[in-house]
Amino acid sequence: MTSSPMADDRTQNDSAPTSLGWSTADLQPRSPSETKCKAWNYPPEFYDRLSKISLTHLALKELNRRTRSRRPQLPAYPSAIHSQDLVRFARHGGPDLTDLRGYPYPPIDCPHPVAMSGRPSRSQKAQSTDPASTLPTTTKTTKTKETRTRKSTPYNRDFDVHLTDHHIRPLSLRKPDVKEIEAMSAVPRPSLTPSMFSEGAFEAFQESDTRARDEDEVMANVIPTLLGQGQASRNSARNTTFRTLAPLTDGTIVAAQPDIYWGAYPRQLAPPARNKLADHIAPSTMLDKPMVPNVFLEVKGPHGSGGVAIQQVRYDGAIGARGMHSLQNYGREEEQYDGKPYTFSFTYQNGMLKKYGHYMTAPITEGGQPEYYMGQINAYAVTGDRDGFAKGASDLRNTLDLAETYRDKFIEDANTRAAQARTVTGRCHTTTGIPPTEESADALAPTPRYDTNQAKHEEESPEELAFSPSQDPSGIKQSTSFTSSFGSYQSRSKRQCSPGSQVAGGRVSKARLPALREDRHQ
Repeated sequence: MTSSPMADDRTQNDSAPTSLGWSTADLQPRSPSETKCKAWNYPPEFYDRLSKISLTHLALKELNRRTRSRRPQLPAYPSAIHSQDLVRFARHGGPDLTDLRGYPYPPIDCPHPVAMSGRPSRSQKAQSTDPASTLPTTTKTTKTKETRTRKSTPYNRDFDVHLTDHHIRPLSLRKPDVKEIEAMSAVPRPSLTPSMFSEGAFEAFQESDTRARDEDEVMANVIPTLLGQGQASRNSARNTTFRTLAPLTDGTIVAAQPDIYWGAYPRQLAPPARNKLADHIAPSTMLDKPMVPNVFLEVKGPHGSGGVAIQQVRYDGAIGARGMHSLQNYGREEEQYDGKPYTFSFTYQNGMLKKYGHYMTAPITEGGQPEYYMGQINAYAVTGDRDGFAKGASDLRNTLDLAETYRDKFIEDANTRAAQARTVTGRCHTTTGIPPTEESADALAPTPRYDTNQAKHEEESPEELAFSPSQDPSGIKQSTSFTSSFGSYQSRSKRQCSPGSQVAGGRVSKARLPALREDRHQ
């Protein structure tokens, strides 16, 4: 995606936080070339393994490459006997060249020939009758090629077929029992009541969505209002490329890069479990970025492709479901599949917020790959009226709370099993007479985990619940509230993720009950 990273792999100077919370690099305007998708070419084996190849620009480009590589070689230099025959033939006048008189010169061979030529367009017919059209048009051709190259993205029909071939099923009507999830998502939020979020604030949100011209403006001016104050500071990261994760398929497709994802802090998980599951749960080597991602958000501008957004969350959600499944089964003798969605994703485009659930099932054949499924749970037209906005924003915020509850429960269970395994290992060393491995006191001492309740209650703090004039259309600044919260997250994460505090112990506080708090009913 083309949105600026929340906590990307930049230098410290480029990512220095501003007074609003975002880094200076995030707030600097970018050139048009930076906002375009970089050209992407699949390796040859990607097409060799597809069950069906679609007629896409990238597929034609690969066909051109293979056609050029299979061009016949020039014949060898003729022998002396053939040279004598040629001299004798030339002595008698050579071939009759009458038919070649007045024949035009052959066209210049294009270095990148087109694999398939269709019926000429009207513009091509007009150029063929114009003598000036026979002149070289290098500048125009070059610009056209650059434009087409920028539009080449990895998300197309071949990408869709590739995911299906690797058991990552497309969006279907099949979905598990989500009654509990829907009940939790529908709980009203005090910060979205009419007294707290007025009609004037909603009209300002409508105006921001209408004025947004591209994806970056939607991310800066629309999404912050949906998330609410305090949500941006809770264990999330933007535009992070999942380079460190094991390939979900065969390694021939691009790594996932969600616009925003939410996960757990690395220090919450015990080091043995964290190290063993790193290739499934740690998307980045940076210690201040969340791990075990199980909520994803993909945003598109007014002219973006909704189909691409579906492919992206389908890919993101499968990665998150695999990580949650690995964490859930850590330390167990037999792998279990309960078919419940613990990973969620959202797409937003043109005022429509859609929610999806992702889950895994056991392989169909013995020794095969597990099946990944994706189902739509709900959809909201958040720009229609204030009530529609309140329902969509409540679902988004409640889903973040519910997903955090699932993560914390699995992390607590994994830490318990890791501590039990360490105890059993110590007993084995004692009975066999082998001294246990020396471990530092810092590694054995439990590290207090981040109080996620604090982040959860930031949104509904007394300061926020108090009426503010900023809710009026004349004074509302949605991006400021969102960006200001990033500063607290970055500064807090840097302090808490110092090298001396990265090793976490096996104690984690009990998982909170799903987000049913008394203050919501106030």
